[in-house]
Formats: sequence, C-alpha cells, structure tokens
Amino acid sequence: MPTTKDQRDIIVDTTESGASVQQLTVNYVAALNNEFGGSVVLDDRAPTDNTCDKTHHELTLIDGAGSKVADVTIRLTVRPISLGGFGGTSEVTSARETSSPAATSGRVRLNGSGPAGWTRTWRQTIQSGGNDVIRNDVKIEIHWELVNRRSYSISQTVTTQTNNTIALAYSITQGRETYATGTISMTAASAAASGYSDGPIIVDDDDD
Repeated sequence: MPTTKDQRDIIVDTTESGASVQQLTVNYVAALNNEFGGSVVLDDRAPTDNTCDKTHHELTLIDGAGSKVADVTIRLTVRPISLGGFGGTSEVTSARETSSPAATSGRVRLNGSGPAGWTRTWRQTIQSGGNDVIRNDVKIEIHWELVNRRSYSISQTVTTQTNNTIALAYSITQGRETYATGTISMTAASAAASGYSDGPIIVDDDDD
C-alpha cells in the first residue's frame, strides 16, 4: 500500500557575539496510506532574511481513476523572537524537506474549516539572569477537506499530547470500508546554552 509522506526537520540557532544562546529544533511528519497513493505540494514562504521558517504543505489522496478524494493542508511556522532589547541573532541553519513522492513547488491554498483539523501553538522562553531574552513561537495548523462528504468520512484521534509533541491518527472511510489511514505529528524542543536557561513551555491545542 503506497505511503504519501511529507517531512520537515528544522534547526534554528541563536547566538550573541559569536556565542551560542540556544538551539530550537522542530520535526513535522505526515504519512498517509491508501491503495492508490497521492501527491505532495510544498509552498515555501520563509522570509529572505532567514530568521524564521514558514511553509505551507498540501497532501492529496487520489482514487483509482486519479481523482482527488481528500486533501490536508498544513501551515507550519517556526520563529524565535528577541525580547527586551536582546542583541542576539537567530538563524535557520537547517530546513530539510523530504517527501514521497517528491514534492512539487507551488501555491498551496489553505483549507478552511473542514471535517477534521487541529491547531497547536507552542511557546517557550529562553532566560538570562531571570529575564526573558528569546520567545520561541512554533505553530502548526492542520485542515482536512473531503471532496465528497456524502461518500467519505474522516475520524481524528489524538495519540500523543505532551508539552513537546502532538501526534494525530486519521482514518478515512467509504461506507464500512477503510479508504486511507495516516498520522500527522509535530515535535518542538529548545536547548539553552551555558549561561542561559529554558523557561516554561506553554502549549495551546485547538481542535477544529
């Protein structure tokens, strides 16, 4: 059974005067399985200054005739923000995208409120001397759409929900038959360098 897979691994390093302040890592993976496969579109929206990573993803599932049955769009944003006049610099040092089949580049029109979806906002500060100097903002927005909601339905189940990881499982059915299954997950974590400390993690999960 073909697997349509989309993965992005991001590393953002923050330094001040050449010394490390923190490293922020984000891992996103979507894997969808059905008999006929699908396609992946990547819409890279990262700014030219390389201070954050922002991408739109679309995974489409097809039937035996090559027609779209369902698609899911994902907006992923990773951004460290300097606070209180902090003079450090944040830079995306790695943003590796892998997919199967190979992703095509193009504009992704994000789905609206569909039959399933999830939004996670993850925030964590980096502190120095008891003061917040960096706020890491990571957000993933997942929205599904079914072409024919009379014939197909989708269920969404939370399999992991911790401070650092959200993982969701999906099943698309046609009547009593399972058409496709899959998972979407995101993990975010920061590691403060010597002289700095990780502040508390704040997570806001909102299922649509």
